[in-house]
Amino acid sequence: MDKNVFESTKLVAYFLWEYTNCDNALSLWQCSENIAQYFKSENFFRAQDVSDIINSPKESSSYINFIRQIAFRIFIYTQNNDDKANWFSAEKLIFNSECLLAILNVARK
Repeated sequence: MDKNVFESTKLVAYFLWEYTNCDNALSLWQCSENIAQYFKSENFFRAQDVSDIINSPKESSSYINFIRQIAFRIFIYTQNNDDKANWFSAEKLIFNSECLLAILNVARK
């Protein structure tokens, strides 16, 4: 793993820890990688690719499906059964521009 990808994954894991209060560092690391893999599978490689979705109305199916994908991954890796908390953590993660750029950096590799 190159250093830039390592540092970006570590940053995403840090923000996940901050937003979810999950203390399992390995799970947060794996969640970071899984979110980046999801971005890669959807061909989200630029901030504009994601901005088009997150700037759409919150009631739109594209916004809901996008956040649901992130929240589901947070649920899987943190074992938090609180749907709302996972949803809000996903939104915080994606709306944090520093974190979003780190996820995109990992997805491009």
